[in-house]
Amino acid sequence: MEIIRDKMRNLRTDAVSNALRAEEAENRVINLEQEAEQLRHRLAVLDTELDKAESKLAERKLTDNGGDQSEPTNDGTAKRILLLEEELDREKRNLKATTEKLKQANIKAENLEIQVAQLE
Repeated sequence: MEIIRDKMRNLRTDAVSNALRAEEAENRVINLEQEAEQLRHRLAVLDTELDKAESKLAERKLTDNGGDQSEPTNDGTAKRILLLEEELDREKRNLKATTEKLKQANIKAENLEIQVAQLE
């Protein structure tokens, strides 16, 4: 009889422990979702900036009559576009990594919820 009580006590302890772990995993999932949303917003802002820079570049190319005066500005704009594209690529990679972490955290949370449900 004592063995059964010990097992029940251990199962309850494990259930509480698993519930806490599941809650922590859910909190991590929420944090990762927020981070992913922030990255999506930043990506949208960078896309907008890139579009503006590209349209400025195209506009300057149209208004440029081959004068030496606009070449430094075009070089600066081209460099800015290049930097924005590189930053966009970095942010996309970061978003992809964060999304993958989020998926893994979701899977862990689901597994923990299943374990908690089984232990209850």
